[in-house]
Amino acid sequence: KYFSSMQKITGSGRGDHINSYTLVLLVIFFLQSKNILHPVKTLQKQVEKDELEGWNVAFCRDKHLLPQLDPNSSTVLELLSEFFKFYQDFPYDSHVICPLMGQSVTKYNMKHGVFLPARLKTAPSFGRKKQKLKVNKMLVVQDPFELTRNVGQSVSRSRMIHTLEEFSTARQLVDDLKTEKDNVVKFWMLFEPGLASYRATLAKQFGPIVVGGHDGHAMDSFVMDRPPGGHLVASPDKNRAS
Repeated sequence: KYFSSMQKITGSGRGDHINSYTLVLLVIFFLQSKNILHPVKTLQKQVEKDELEGWNVAFCRDKHLLPQLDPNSSTVLELLSEFFKFYQDFPYDSHVICPLMGQSVTKYNMKHGVFLPARLKTAPSFGRKKQKLKVNKMLVVQDPFELTRNVGQSVSRSRMIHTLEEFSTARQLVDDLKTEKDNVVKFWMLFEPGLASYRATLAKQFGPIVVGGHDGHAMDSFVMDRPPGGHLVASPDKNRAS
């Protein structure tokens, strides 16, 4: 959360930033994808329903009642790098981040209420002939309890581009930390506004980097590409040294 705040990814109040709740769900969803955390649907299996305005907000708080997860041997740095890569590669234009299921669901299926997982199909106030999650936003993160709420609805395209750019640079920093032999790269650089010292280090090694974005908007080091699959992803400048 501190990293995201310092890099102007998250913020409070109104605006096009990612809010803290959305960031927490992004972290949870990533850890679910690694089988480190259970999907919310699993947390709700063993407990009595607790409904608020028609939504089930109950979840199991005793991990001993939950299915055992496989051990994960990844280090914190490895997980951090994988987190940044996971969201660099996520197909935002076609899929919904769904912590309830612990897996993504296509926007098409969400929009039309078809081919949904059973847990979503049978949920009260949700489904084919009921209220639906609005999916016509840059970032769609489904609230795992209030299923028609997109907690990332305020995030703009430009903010998402900025977020993916910072994630990409941060991932490179973390990877350098794992392999750097001369100790030029420091962990504190991750929390410096704009990753300024790390970017200065890159500039000394590779020279200034200037890349033009779509619609004439310039970005420091990354552009948004739409490959043949149609997914919106961040990709490094092809002329940049790796």
